[in-house]
Amino acid sequence: MKDFVADQRLAYLATVCPDGSPNLSPKGLTFVLDDRRMVIGEVRSPASIYNLGFQPIAELNVVDRNLRKGYRFKGACIVHTSGKEFDLLTEFLRSKGFSAYSPYTHRAAPV
Repeated sequence: MKDFVADQRLAYLATVCPDGSPNLSPKGLTFVLDDRRMVIGEVRSPASIYNLGFQPIAELNVVDRNLRKGYRFKGACIVHTSGKEFDLLTEFLRSKGFSAYSPYTHRAAPV
């Protein structure tokens, strides 16, 4: 599963709007952090950020459209905008070859 996620460049994050309706947004920087957490760098969707502040749960779908195979991850989410955890996650993304363009890093657990 970790290798599968590592090979994909696109995932979809589903959050819940305050009125209970779904919000689905594509995400390009999705990684497995460890056995219990995923990291999404650059969550640029203001609606996703707002929804996670309102209700900090989400589902992340990682799909290989050519194989028509994928995985769903559900769990609690934290949006980091600064601090020690933000710095650690930013460094993790840099170690994967990506620079941080946005003040947001998202973490979801469990995997």
